Amino acid sequence: MPRSTIHRIVVFGGGRWARILVRVLRQILPEDAHILWVSQHSYEAAAGWLRQNPISNLQLVRNVNLAAAATDGVIIATAPETHFTLAREAVALGLPTLCEKPVAADLAQAKILLELSQSTGCPLGINLEFLHASYLQDFAELLRNELVSSIHIDWQDPWSEERDSEIKYAEFYTDVMLDQLPHCWSVLSVIRPENAGLHIREIRETPAGVVVIGKLGAIAITCSLGRRAEQRIRRVSVNQEEWVLDFAQEPGFVTHESLMTGNTWSGDRPLGRSLRSFVEVVGNPGQQRTWPLALSNCFNTVQCSQSASVLWRELLDKRIQDLQRRSTIDPKNPEHVRLVIDRFLPEFAAKGHRFPVWTFEEQTEFVRTWLTGHP
Repeated sequence: MPRSTIHRIVVFGGGRWARILVRVLRQILPEDAHILWVSQHSYEAAAGWLRQNPISNLQLVRNVNLAAAATDGVIIATAPETHFTLAREAVALGLPTLCEKPVAADLAQAKILLELSQSTGCPLGINLEFLHASYLQDFAELLRNELVSSIHIDWQDPWSEERDSEIKYAEFYTDVMLDQLPHCWSVLSVIRPENAGLHIREIRETPAGVVVIGKLGAIAITCSLGRRAEQRIRRVSVNQEEWVLDFAQEPGFVTHESLMTGNTWSGDRPLGRSLRSFVEVVGNPGQQRTWPLALSNCFNTVQCSQSASVLWRELLDKRIQDLQRRSTIDPKNPEHVRLVIDRFLPEFAAKGHRFPVWTFEEQTEFVRTWLTGHP
């Protein structure tokens, strides 16, 4: 039965993205609904931010017992290695849950969550907000009657940039395939929703990062991913530049036959629409079958991201082994540092070891730590 009123949403996580989530969520929820913001490791920073950016009807705590929290739903925006445990607990308690990617560390964990959600009837979704981007939906409409043979996506992040009035660093603690490829999957799903799913065929290393090669039905797909670009790149090329969508600065613009047209917003921004869809499912769990963010509806992104991640790790392992056969890993060589960070920093983070890597000196220190074989 639909809930007549939503009384409380619990939000886990105290980082930059969690701060954005609670701010936008406050705009989505009824004014009398309560937000319980849980931040164990960033409590002081979150408290300081709230003093500068007060949010009504919100309580910040270090920990919470979900079973006794009297909450209607849960949002998870913590470190990736904690996602599976938190999501499993919430869904087992029957609490509709929205989790940031990756929802699990591997495909086996993701299947456990999917089966739990299906057996309990409790909604579980992945926060793939670009599924709700109005300019992507408008672009898809332009292509509706076009014969699409190829799609190329450039998804590149700089090492750091200013976003929402604060510095955002690339998410090097998460495998690039688990971090960026789901966004590309979202773009493809909006442009061609009728296709069965993305299938990964090959991974190629490039100076800019890595290219993922696959198929979406009969459509040839390439996705160029990276986190060391000079500037933010969000670009979709259809049929080798016949149609181009550039949304590095949202909502961006479309180019077709040398004619450039600026996009316009329709309704809420993607995150607002994503959170609104979650709140609607919290109020009426029966809507989860048609909920775009439901794990059951976007399980293909978990499958292809995990398979791409395996191929990426294998490629990096080979590159590192080739270097070690010829000489030794040099902590002062930028190319060697890049390989070790891309391959092993996410692995260390998954075990709870988050080394600072924002300066080159910090990166070289991480490489030295890796060379010793222990954190």
